[in-house]
Amino acid sequence: MRFSTLMKYALALLATTAISTHVRAQEVLATGDGRGTITDPGFYPICSTLTANLSISGGEPSSETAFDTSRIQTALNACSAHHAVELKVNGANNAFLIQPITIPSGYTLLIDGGVTVFASRNPADYQDTGSAETCGTIGTHGGACIPLITVNHGTGGGSGVEGYGIIDGRGGDHLLVGGVDSGASWWDTTNSSSTSRTQNKPILVFAGTDTTHPTNNFTLSHITLRNAPYFAVQWAGDNFTAWGVKIIAPGTAPNTDGIDPRGTDMTIANSFISDGDDAIAVKADDPAANITVNNVNTYSGHGISIGSQTNGGLNNMLVENINQLGDGIVGVGGVGLRIKSDAEKGGLVQNVTFMNVCSKNVETPMALNPNYDSRTGTSLPTFTNIVFKNIHVITNTGSGTFGSGKYQFDGYGTSNRTTLTFDNVNIVDDTHSQITPAVAYVNYTLSGGHVDSFLANMTGTDTHKTTASGYPDGTSPYACVTSQIPLMDGELYMQTSSANNLQTLNTAASGTVTLNAVVQTTQSQLSYTNYKPATYTGVPAPTSAVTFFDGATSLGSASIGGNGTLAALNVNLSGWSSGTHTITAQYNGDTHYSAFTFGTTTIVIP
Repeated sequence: MRFSTLMKYALALLATTAISTHVRAQEVLATGDGRGTITDPGFYPICSTLTANLSISGGEPSSETAFDTSRIQTALNACSAHHAVELKVNGANNAFLIQPITIPSGYTLLIDGGVTVFASRNPADYQDTGSAETCGTIGTHGGACIPLITVNHGTGGGSGVEGYGIIDGRGGDHLLVGGVDSGASWWDTTNSSSTSRTQNKPILVFAGTDTTHPTNNFTLSHITLRNAPYFAVQWAGDNFTAWGVKIIAPGTAPNTDGIDPRGTDMTIANSFISDGDDAIAVKADDPAANITVNNVNTYSGHGISIGSQTNGGLNNMLVENINQLGDGIVGVGGVGLRIKSDAEKGGLVQNVTFMNVCSKNVETPMALNPNYDSRTGTSLPTFTNIVFKNIHVITNTGSGTFGSGKYQFDGYGTSNRTTLTFDNVNIVDDTHSQITPAVAYVNYTLSGGHVDSFLANMTGTDTHKTTASGYPDGTSPYACVTSQIPLMDGELYMQTSSANNLQTLNTAASGTVTLNAVVQTTQSQLSYTNYKPATYTGVPAPTSAVTFFDGATSLGSASIGGNGTLAALNVNLSGWSSGTHTITAQYNGDTHYSAFTFGTTTIVIP
């Protein structure tokens, strides 16, 4: 283990211990990322620009053999540190097709709005030559595929994948084996086996194998990752930022985790994740500490998790301002907030705060599960100082498995108890709520705002309740309404003849500027049925135009075209008045989606 990681972990423990002197003993809140408040990282300057040679037809690239791999890799290798290779639209051409590439440490790939980078469908392109198994098949050990994008190890780091564009892993498309349609996709191949532990399929973005071989200072900025064959992002190291990221796959797509990070000083913020497994799964097989998950929306899948590897220990994780909307697929099992581990790979998970959470239609809104797997061992899990504060759950009123509203709060045993605090936890539709299995080896405290009766009166094996003085303190329930959970996301930026991806433009009142709006659904538009069998039905594509405004004045409207996300309007600035002009955009609404306003960019004219 590197000295820096051990020191950061020790300092996080000291910092959290100090916090308890300023807060009631019953409620010690986590502080999150040790770097402090993280802001939008923006984009690196450009070292070279590559234009698209392919178009998109029916959601697919116009060629399956005209690869852009070598020219992208060559440009990355020739780039200078802390600069980006930009992938850009070229008229009607807006697609790139790639086999696996490597991003050198300290370099960045920038994918412009309107561009889609498609992954090869040939499993042989991903074959790990050091593996005895075959990529694209079910094997004995798995791990036969290299990732689509690998970021080189480097303690200096500074690498990233950024831009308003899309990387499509094509997990639901049929594989091409020997140039012939195999009749099965990456996801289908996984579903052909009763176990997921032997699958051979690629991760979309991979950086750092563990904290001994890290990729430090890694950033995902505004990028969209669609239809990953396997995990979308796997990362290990110090200083990780994911800002404005969209990760989208059907709720039935197997093992399509969103972001699986491990390390210290990490922030995942202002993002939308809808997939077939954990939206976020923080791993702690090496020490993990100082983690913030903030302003994140999750949909299908298993929400925000810690584990199941916790044998390295985790300390100080803050999860706040979260919206969770389940998709209601019976048999898939949506999860909201979870810590999971077992006796083989357990360890100490401490000082975790889940705060300001709106949860609707999630099958299991909260779960603390130290018996996630039946494996035996001596690395026993212990969950300590877990706080659920300002949680509002609206469960499905329907019948059946999904409508049950299941919860789990367990410790591993008398010597490995779970200690937790409930503060202002409200649950609608109590008649469907149940704790399963029965509570065991838990010490829980009621503190602050009102806690729903079935949680406030939990009983079970060696389970003990403490009520803090002044409970309840009259705090109102945390707001949770359907309209609070966004079904669409929009981003706004500007482009001139000499610069792109602008948030601020200083220019004379002449010439033109292109206003670009990227509009996407926050859930997958692709339907997929898995082996359960269970079916995820894709949501409708947006059909309305986007209108751009200078203050309250409409500048005109544009339709969504290209790769299905970009609306662009050319605006002549001649005659514009001096001063700062605040530009916004509005999706005008359609049969399925309400109108909403987004983005704030500025044009400053002297």
